[in-house]
Amino acid sequence: MQTRSSNKPASATPAPEPVSRRRLLTILGGGAAGGIIAGGIAAAIIGRQPSQTDTWQLETVPTTALSQVETTLAPDQAARLMEEARRCRDPLARVAIWHSPNMPGGVVSITSGAYRSPRFALTGTPTLIAIPFPAPYASGRGFLAITGEAKDFAISLQPVNISSELKETLLISVHWTPVGGCT
Repeated sequence: MQTRSSNKPASATPAPEPVSRRRLLTILGGGAAGGIIAGGIAAAIIGRQPSQTDTWQLETVPTTALSQVETTLAPDQAARLMEEARRCRDPLARVAIWHSPNMPGGVVSITSGAYRSPRFALTGTPTLIAIPFPAPYASGRGFLAITGEAKDFAISLQPVNISSELKETLLISVHWTPVGGCT
């Protein structure tokens, strides 16, 4: 008695089962949602480079935190600026500056109105610094100029951090909400 042999080679693997349309849509939808979430997190952490039409919000240094940022002010102006802030005449603004952890350092200074900060060496950890508002406090608008060199400079402003390669000067349009009295 003869047996018939199969036309399939012995080592062939069975063909994969087709993916159902519902399963394919679930996989694609999950991937898209994950990408959107990851992109949002990355944007919040990393930040973005400002365009000419962007305006960023400055925060006021609370009077209870003035002593924490006093040493970041230009030494020749620190006493006057601190006295004005303590008396609630001219509050100070605050920003944090740093570079990404994988980049070498850099050095920057911030010009806010007529004020020019000392030069700050950037690190991978944010440094909180105080600056006067760049225009009269009641105006609520002005410009900051960041000067220096850094491969991956970042500054914390609202709504997101600004991240940029800094080669000379970065001009940033800022706003704030003037409030009466001390904060």
